[in-house]
Amino acid sequence: MKFFIYQALSAVYTKPYILFGHSFGTRLAFESALHQTRQDNPPRHMICSGARALHLHNHADPIHELPNNDFAEKLGQMGGTPEIIIKNNAMLDF
Repeated sequence: MKFFIYQALSAVYTKPYILFGHSFGTRLAFESALHQTRQDNPPRHMICSGARALHLHNHADPIHELPNNDFAEKLGQMGGTPEIIIKNNAMLDF
């Protein structure tokens, strides 16, 4: 999967570029920058927001290990996820 993503992005990175990532997108931006740097095509800049720096330990409880009901409740408290997804057991089992 990573190979196909890098292949698709390489076509975009033909001119000087910057990367922006927010939340999980910071991880994607970082991985893209790392790959492109190894290809001798680093970004001019990389802007990251809404996420802890990758080298810092995340002290939050691992909510993905909670039972589905508790996970859904915690996800609802965090905000940002539509209620239709939170109440969909098939999505929670995925």
